[in-house]
Amino acid sequence: MDIWHRCYERTYPPVWKNPGLIATVIGLVFFFLPISLPVALLASIDAIGQMTIPLSMIVIGVILSDQRWRSLASLLKDRLLWFAVSHRLLILPLLIFLPLVLLDIPFQWLAVGVLLSATPCAPTISLYSELYGGDTAFASVAVVLSTLLAAFTLPLLYLIFLALM
Repeated sequence: MDIWHRCYERTYPPVWKNPGLIATVIGLVFFFLPISLPVALLASIDAIGQMTIPLSMIVIGVILSDQRWRSLASLLKDRLLWFAVSHRLLILPLLIFLPLVLLDIPFQWLAVGVLLSATPCAPTISLYSELYGGDTAFASVAVVLSTLLAAFTLPLLYLIFLALM
């Protein structure tokens, strides 16, 4: 089965039921309207927000520890994984950079925007994969692989941007 069909072989719930989208819409409402939450509630939300990434990393570790070495090795040979990671870390940031370089944007703004687009996969993807019945091992390996490779691709992209500017 080719890469494109593997991406869409499952049916997913409607996008408007995605907790990330719902939280973003609520955040935008609070941003644009002159509404402020009580300090106690803001402190609670902040504490929960600070726990999200570390807890996601723990979940990823648990998911990966349940996998056999052979299944992890076979995931690392998966073309879809390398396709997704290479597009996330290199190809899409370069495609974003090329048209924006023609605009009169200060280099710092351009570099920040494009480098943000080249960041690794979000650790919460493993949680969403678990929640929606996806391939949690694949998602966890994608997070780990993209995080490790980003240590090389982010400086490389920055050097490319400096050379082109």
